[in-house]
Amino acid sequence: KILTQRNALLKQISDGNGDIGLLEVYSDQLARESALIYKTRAAYIERLGAFVKEFFEELSGEDVKEIPELRYKNSMKTYENLTEMEAYEHYIKLLSENTQKEIGAGITLYGSHKDDIEIYLDNMEARQFASQGQQRSLALAMKLGEGEISMEYSGEYPVFLFDDVLSELDEGRKKYISENGLILIPVLNIIGMIIKNTEKINDKYLTNGQIGCTISGCKAKKLYPLMRF
Repeated sequence: KILTQRNALLKQISDGNGDIGLLEVYSDQLARESALIYKTRAAYIERLGAFVKEFFEELSGEDVKEIPELRYKNSMKTYENLTEMEAYEHYIKLLSENTQKEIGAGITLYGSHKDDIEIYLDNMEARQFASQGQQRSLALAMKLGEGEISMEYSGEYPVFLFDDVLSELDEGRKKYISENGLILIPVLNIIGMIIKNTEKINDKYLTNGQIGCTISGCKAKKLYPLMRF
């Protein structure tokens, strides 16, 4: 809401109608919220990164020594582990020093809405240098890591919905998945069982992002969290 209001005000000021004093208020509020989000995301990415290393190593096998790394890309352009107050000071400085630039653009150019995650493999950006199999393994490791974090918070493992996840994995990675009891649900194929009537996959079985049953005649009474891949 703060971001929406600030963007609207920047557009008004750009058109010659807005209150520059109110912009300072919005900038302070945005900096505080962005600092809080930064600390939450930084802790999450650090925790997720540890799981990604673990799962990627297990998926790749003992012979592969590639090391994955998740880096938190934020609009402050720093990889330092800042306190919430330090992050606030960085954000408010960026917003204050770039007021005219943002007015010219008519939008907020700095804040937590500009954050992203960079994925590296042996200190090289995975998006550019990793093979398709490596990228698929990294994506799978991230999803499994998210499942572990979900388990820590909720006490239950989520059900993963994977779309043809095995297609680009080699035999070693496929073996790891099959031997570790991971639940795979390819499109139109539930644990090797072909769904004969796709009309049965509807809101009766998928409710509020959860899955209770996707096979005709199933009478599952419990809904499980659904994570899309």
